[in-house]
Amino acid sequence: MDVLEHTPDDRAVLREAASHVAPGGHVFLTVPALPWLFGAHDRFLGHYRRYSLETLRATIAAVPELEIVELHYFYASILALAVPWRLARRGRTPTASDLRPLPRWLNALLCWTLRAELALAPRNRCSGLSVVALCRRRGGTVEPRPRLAA
Repeated sequence: MDVLEHTPDDRAVLREAASHVAPGGHVFLTVPALPWLFGAHDRFLGHYRRYSLETLRATIAAVPELEIVELHYFYASILALAVPWRLARRGRTPTASDLRPLPRWLNALLCWTLRAELALAPRNRCSGLSVVALCRRRGGTVEPRPRLAA
């Protein structure tokens, strides 16, 4: 989770990860979404890139041992708050994080909102702050698909 964006060669890292998964086993990926949103927060965190569904699909497709089981966006419910915040801060500081402690009430509200989003997320092909992928290592027996929702 949230590893591929930290590496210069995301395909090589994914190939290496796949080599450690048994046939029929799964690889679960999350990466930051919306390449046009790349900015100071990403540079501060050491990101090389952000992804769209298409760019993560292409990255996974470059690893023939893996097949995509599920691919969708997540954090769509907070997108309308995060995008203006990030865009407003663009250019103010070349490398700074947007991570801040939140008041308990706001953290509780965000947790409730994201739990509610879990039910719809697997069908979200529109947008969100993260891209989520569940992949299966080809070969072997097909295991039942794990549930992504909690």
